[in-house]
Amino acid sequence: MVSRNIVLIDEGLCDGCGLCIPNCAEGALRIVDGKARLVGDSYCDGLGACLGHCPRGAISIIEREAKSFDKSAVREHLAEREEPAHGCAYGVDQGLENPVPGPTRTASALEH
Repeated sequence: MVSRNIVLIDEGLCDGCGLCIPNCAEGALRIVDGKARLVGDSYCDGLGACLGHCPRGAISIIEREAKSFDKSAVREHLAEREEPAHGCAYGVDQGLENPVPGPTRTASALEH
């Protein structure tokens, strides 16, 4: 482990709004039990792109002992998150009692 800059989330201030999540390009943040959490030290680049998006000021950057930032681990982590739900491009699970409706196809009314 090395001493480096990394995200710190104050759980007392975090209200779980999730505004920080899409601003972390590495996918290092996730809402867990209603609070934003750092899911892995090696995913956080410590640059703080998430900082300005927290309306409660719950996110700061500190220097502490942490695993080194790992670009290849981030790529694998992001690839796992981008896989379609249940193997379906539209997230429709055919085994559900009340499936989420997917896009419908209608015949085109266009003519040459």
